[in-house]
Order: sequence, then C-alpha cells, then structure tokens
Amino acid sequence: MTTPITTHSIHDGVKFSVSELLGMPELFIKPILEYLTEWDLVSAIFEDVGDNNGSIAYEKDVAPFTVDGLETIAEFAEYPSTLPVSAGKIVTAAEKEGRWLDISYEMRDENKVDQVNRSLTQFRNAAAYSNYERLKSVLEKSDIGTVAAAAGWRTSDADIFGDTDKAIEKIADAEIPDVVQSEATYGFDPTAMVVPRSLASSFIKTEELRSAYEGNLDNTNPVFAGYKGVTARGFNGLQIIIPKFWYKDRILVFDENNKPGLVSHTNRLAMTGPFDEPRHDKVGYKLSQKRVLAVHNPKAAAWITGIKG
Repeated sequence: MTTPITTHSIHDGVKFSVSELLGMPELFIKPILEYLTEWDLVSAIFEDVGDNNGSIAYEKDVAPFTVDGLETIAEFAEYPSTLPVSAGKIVTAAEKEGRWLDISYEMRDENKVDQVNRSLTQFRNAAAYSNYERLKSVLEKSDIGTVAAAAGWRTSDADIFGDTDKAIEKIADAEIPDVVQSEATYGFDPTAMVVPRSLASSFIKTEELRSAYEGNLDNTNPVFAGYKGVTARGFNGLQIIIPKFWYKDRILVFDENNKPGLVSHTNRLAMTGPFDEPRHDKVGYKLSQKRVLAVHNPKAAAWITGIKG
C-alpha cells in the first residue's frame, strides 16, 4: 500500500506517489523555481540589464549631466557643443552556481514520501540562502555609504524616524564629484528599505508612529493592523521589504527607480531532470544559473547600522 503525497503546484489537491511524481518533473521543478524567484532579493535591489555572453562591462557612478549646460548665444553665432560624461569601464565575469538533488531508488521504490518532501524543502531553502549570501557578498564589497543608528531599535532610546531620515538625506544629497555644478546631486530619491522580519514590530512600538494614529481605530492604524499594515503603506515614505533572509543588525535604504545594483544573466535560473543514474541507484535533478551581480550606483543606497539592541 502506498502513502499519498500532496504537492503544492499547478496540480494542488491531487495526490501522487513518488514514482508518479518522478514521471511528472514539473511537480518537482515548478514549486522550487517559484520559491527561489519569490525570495530572491536581487529583483528588488538590482536592475535587470538583460542577458550576456559570459561577462559584461558597466560604468559606475555615472554623472547625470553632460560636460556643459546651456549658455548665452549671440545672434547668428555658432551653437557650442558639449560631450556626455563617462565613467571608467568595469568588466565583470558571470559566475555559475548550481547543485544536484538526488532521489534514491529506495525513496522511489519504497515510496518514502516524507523523505522526498523533506529533501525538496531543504533543497529550496538552501538554494535561497545561497542566493542571499551571494547578494550579501556583492553588497558588502560595494561603496554603499553608512549612517549609524542613534540606538538599538528595540531600546527606549531608539530614534527610528531620525535614523531613516539620515539615510534618506545621505542618498538624496549625494554629490557628484568633478562636476562644475557645485550644488548638483545624482537626483536619487530613496523609496524603499529592507528590514529583517525580527525588527518589523519595532515600527509599531515607536511612540512617534503610534501617536500619529492616536484615536484612529480602523485598519490603517498599525497598532491594530500589525506590521503587515505598515508594510502595505510604508514607513517614513519608504516601502518596507521584509525578505526571507537578511542581516540582524542593519537595514538598507535605496531608490527603487534608480537601483543601486545590476544583474545580467548568461543562463537564467533553471532546473532540469530527472536524470536516471542506475549505476548509483538514484535519480537526479540539476539546479543552475549563471549571472553577473554588481553595484553600479552605490550612492543610490545607504546602510543604517547598529540597529540591533
């Protein structure tokens, strides 16, 4: 007698044995790819600049001005010309990432549904965490600026509004080096912040925020709606993004319309299989991707550090 399995996919509600599932690989592949895509922060922080052939060249901190602006021109005089401003080119190679997931013949033939389910869950979680670690590495190697929190966000001395204001100002006031216009900035407009889930409730406990909703008992009041309500409306003009994995001690504020990073794909995320390996009594699936991640607009973002407490 076989034990049925319910798989979350386009066939929700239908029960299959392990053997039947192996005969329908989309039931393995689709939920894993959907999960990894949903929890990959790259799509939020990095602009997709298209595909590549193994490497890309990009410019960093490009000024949004030509060398010269307008000037007064006498009647019949020749119009002066100007040139675009370029930054130094940086060439970066794409990195291939992947992993093989094995399903043993015993798991298949003895219909070990629990083991298969556990393998799929663990595999997608490990892959999602690897994506986070790669993103984290790229962000930490960049020139993104930092502002220090006044105090830990769980303490009585916390100034969450003030801390986010400092990050907003740092991004909005980012000056352009080597530009004639002394008051010129990049024009970045911070619109979002990435927050660890463990600190989401800190917004609701902020007295300034609670007093702003005093007397309002409907679902717009985050005291009653919880942090999900705050997420839907944002905080201090910033849309809140709560990822699956994130730092415990810092927050990233950034401009969603001029994203600090870029991503370019050689091979987009894909999962293939099953591949039968009778010499090893197993069936395998391959998950892989090859892409470039880089921070080309570091001044479009700012860290808030020292928030843990």
